[in-house]
Amino acid sequence: KILNMELKKIMGGVGDFLQIADAAIREKKIKVYSHSSSACSFFAGLGVEAHINLFDDALPPNAPEPFLERNLFPSFVPPASSIDNAEKLLKGEDYIVGIHPVGGEFWHKYVAKLGVSIKKILPPPETRLLLELFPKGTRFLVYGGANQLTPYKQELQDFSTVTYIDYENIWDSLATVLFCHLIIGVDSSIKTMASCKRIPSIVFVGDTPDPFRDAWFIDPYVQQGVMQTIKYETITPREITTLKEIIN
Repeated sequence: KILNMELKKIMGGVGDFLQIADAAIREKKIKVYSHSSSACSFFAGLGVEAHINLFDDALPPNAPEPFLERNLFPSFVPPASSIDNAEKLLKGEDYIVGIHPVGGEFWHKYVAKLGVSIKKILPPPETRLLLELFPKGTRFLVYGGANQLTPYKQELQDFSTVTYIDYENIWDSLATVLFCHLIIGVDSSIKTMASCKRIPSIVFVGDTPDPFRDAWFIDPYVQQGVMQTIKYETITPREITTLKEIIN
């Protein structure tokens, strides 16, 4: 038995966690450098002992440990309790569309330091236009933080088939993605969960250079045929028309 073996690390948010989930399970004990308040519940749900270092700046700290191996299509399974909750909510639905109209609050606060597009892609009026593209009776899941979703609840209050997914436990939210037939939204953990599990997605991608994003979270999934993208600067009805063309 080797004592004081150097732990491997992941640095990033929930989307990054998803890609290294299999490696983390194999390692059993890891280090995590993250801005995400969901880091603890994420790894606890996988039975992984995670030594978590939270940071509140867009630029992560220097850390000497080796990185965990990424996998574009990991085989992890969400906690059984989260899958059970999702199944109770969604079982029997003919067609479910998941929509993530806003990015993480961390990125809204610190994105300027990285020069990356702000991840608020679908304002409430455009989200209404999106829902109207689908047949009446389609079940929609709209993802986001509770405080982020308030204007969407106001705009979409006449849509009776919308359910808002803002669970405190990250796995309760991620597990619902497994029941979706299509995910539409921002470059986010919801989109990455869909990609990892080969659920088709249409992703609005900020028209700004971001080589790491493209190399790990966009291009490979487009090449594998599980994702289509729409580049944007500001989402307008024009981008919704492009979305309609893809759907049809």
